[in-house]
Amino acid sequence: MKKVLVITYHFPPEGGAGIQRVLKFVRYLPEFGYQPLILTPKHKTKLHDFSLTKEIEGNDIYRVANLGEYIPYDLKNIFSRYLQPDKRILWKYTAIRKAVDIVKKNDIDLIMSTSPPHSIHFIAKKIAEECQLPWVADFRDEWTTDFNFAPRKYSAKHVLLEKKILTSADYVTTVRNSAKKHFHVFNDNVKLIYNGFDPNDFINLNSIHIKNIFNKKKINVLYTGSFTPKSSPIELFDELEEIISNDVRVRQDFSLTIVGDKKSNMRRLKDYPNLFEYVNMIDYKPHRYCLKLMQESDILLLLATNEKGMDILPGKLFEYFYSKKPILAIERYESELDVLLKKYGNYYLAYEVEENSIRKAIYQIHNDWKQRQLSESQNHSFIEKFNRKYLTGKLAKIFDELTSIQ
Repeated sequence: MKKVLVITYHFPPEGGAGIQRVLKFVRYLPEFGYQPLILTPKHKTKLHDFSLTKEIEGNDIYRVANLGEYIPYDLKNIFSRYLQPDKRILWKYTAIRKAVDIVKKNDIDLIMSTSPPHSIHFIAKKIAEECQLPWVADFRDEWTTDFNFAPRKYSAKHVLLEKKILTSADYVTTVRNSAKKHFHVFNDNVKLIYNGFDPNDFINLNSIHIKNIFNKKKINVLYTGSFTPKSSPIELFDELEEIISNDVRVRQDFSLTIVGDKKSNMRRLKDYPNLFEYVNMIDYKPHRYCLKLMQESDILLLLATNEKGMDILPGKLFEYFYSKKPILAIERYESELDVLLKKYGNYYLAYEVEENSIRKAIYQIHNDWKQRQLSESQNHSFIEKFNRKYLTGKLAKIFDELTSIQ
């Protein structure tokens, strides 16, 4: 079996949506002939999901201290112009030395790094060059074309840094067509590998108890995750507050449950006191608990508040697909998401830039619920394309190509 060193900043027992992609690659790569060894930092994490560690039992995981964790946040901010592309770059002082040691002792065949943070790729680049190994750079998010990316004042610098990574990697993988097109300008070897779902995560969910979460007499809309500029609830809350304040029919039938970082999410809700009674805020829960909630809800809410020209495909989308439940998707503009939703077939789509679009979608859902017309998606062949095991097979083919020419 060939060996791949996977370099990632986020890994279980850390929780959150960004964990799933690398976790599932690690889980299924052995079935395609690759033993993953994982290099990840010891660092403070906001969210924990210890249930995920069961999936990585038996793997070689090297957790190396990040010196940046010992530097005060304010001090890092002062020197932020020198900590490029991000403050996580300080991990390189311990990570590179450890990685080279892992490569030499384990006869590693290739390197894979996954971002964000994008500094991970500079660590991988150094290791690949020093050890003369092929390297795959995986982007879960775009970089300079991400309008929500924080250090805009250093944008010119980041264009050069991004180009350096894209022209150095032997292969680039990413999660959206828009990113693929952008990255392809600098590297001919770019592969689209969507995020996905793992059917094994949905097994035996009946053993998970979610008492008193949903009121079966209401339309139970569920959102899983934390609100960000890319997934902003503001336009939805604006419309909901007006509808609930003025329409008793919807008011008595509607319930929205939000599962994620409760403290952060509540900051978005605090300006809408009329919604407090109709929005149930739940703090972060383990992954499978959220999947159980998906199964028990009526409607799954998806927020993709993208800037024009920037597509967003939230990772939860594909687990929503596997649930086969109706999806209420709220976007700012048309994007690649529309194409996937149309193939999925079971959705309500609203655009923030279109007047009354969100309102119409909510009323349509209410009407369909009243008429008992909410149903499951029947496009099984489309859904199966996002099986995590199948997607890992696509990654393994890239590894095969790179290791066969060494």
